[in-house]
Amino acid sequence: MEEGDLVELSGGTYGFVRQTGARYTLIESFDGKEEMIPNEDFITNRVTNWTFTNPKGRVEILIGVSYNSDIEFARELILQAATENERCSKDPAPQCYLREFADSSVNFLLYFWVDDVTEGRFEPQSDVMRAIWRKFKEHNIEIPFPQRDVHIKSKDV
Repeated sequence: MEEGDLVELSGGTYGFVRQTGARYTLIESFDGKEEMIPNEDFITNRVTNWTFTNPKGRVEILIGVSYNSDIEFARELILQAATENERCSKDPAPQCYLREFADSSVNFLLYFWVDDVTEGRFEPQSDVMRAIWRKFKEHNIEIPFPQRDVHIKSKDV
């Protein structure tokens, strides 16, 4: 682990290594909070180093479409939204999987990679989600919301 690495500790601390010392490591979170973490925590707990050997990071988006939608076309639009985003890595290419037939929707899972996770994952995720929204609106692909049918039975008196 080196200064500048993006790390995540099992206790929920997530941020950049800013300084290492004999007793503690200084981690700066994304909201600017600095935490002095005892070095023992890095030895005895699970630590994810997001940038140890490379800075790439994967982004996941779960999205549902209506059962009335053309699911092959919806999948194409989802992949287009990712591949058109400048932060989306070309290698590996985005992947979109049909994951389940749920109560109110047919659910897809989109995976795409960003080349440098230290620049963040939320912004490209948000950008791709907005692009999917626009493409779905433009092509009348509905994102459903949960609905229930209620049947009222009465006894004949």
